Amino acid sequence: MHEQLKQATKDVERFLEHLRRRTEEEIKKKERSARENLDSLIRQILWDFPLEERVVNRHSLPVLKRRLARLPLPDRRALEQMLKELEHDQISSQS
Repeated sequence: MHEQLKQATKDVERFLEHLRRRTEEEIKKKERSARENLDSLIRQILWDFPLEERVVNRHSLPVLKRRLARLPLPDRRALEQMLKELEHDQISSQS
């Protein structure tokens, strides 16, 4: 009985590890897709801005950051990465 429980525990652990890896792979695929479509995503997030202003700028940046939390994980990760890169570029150019 004890051996069966140990084996069942190992089986569940293996299954959960497999599930975690597959889930992360799927999220990464969707994240890559989101990165390829960031312009469209930004326009959607800034739905209440005039069409010509649905871009990343000093006015839209705070709104994008606030709305990040409502995005699905892959979209959120892709946009967060882009915003971090923008901030890094701005800091680098000021140095």
